[in-house]
Amino acid sequence: MAENLGPKILERYRESMDPGRLACPEAEAACRCTILLRHQVLLGSEKDMKDIVEAVHKVQEHIDELR
Repeated sequence: MAENLGPKILERYRESMDPGRLACPEAEAACRCTILLRHQVLLGSEKDMKDIVEAVHKVQEHIDELR
């Protein structure tokens, strides 16, 4: 599966600007509750798609433990 690029992108963003001078609470809240999947992940088999759905459901069921 492809490497999770989210943290690297966030690091590059923070290096390019001063996030301390901006307040984006709604965008930050959305980032905390979003699962990103690269499109390549969705090019698999039907079983792969079922595994993805199962994984998302598992995250939903255990969300309080992940916070």
